[in-house]
Amino acid sequence: MPHFTGVSHVELTVRDAERSATWYERVLGMQRVAEHTEHPTRGVSARVINMLHPTGRLALGFIAQSPATRRSSPSSASDSIT
Repeated sequence: MPHFTGVSHVELTVRDAERSATWYERVLGMQRVAEHTEHPTRGVSARVINMLHPTGRLALGFIAQSPATRRSSPSSASDSIT
């Protein structure tokens, strides 16, 4: 069994990236470190907001797929914990 020393980051598929990011800023004190209007995966139309906790120990990515992408692919490449 592999020995885990921690988690690098977690990506969460959300309906509204802006709303989710705002909540994590307000409640957990996280800070935005990057925002992208396109997902890096070719063919996935999505908005991405990356956040970091002030301790530097937790990084989250919120991915909000466009409505067209959600309809055509309910389980896309962005549904992962990495």
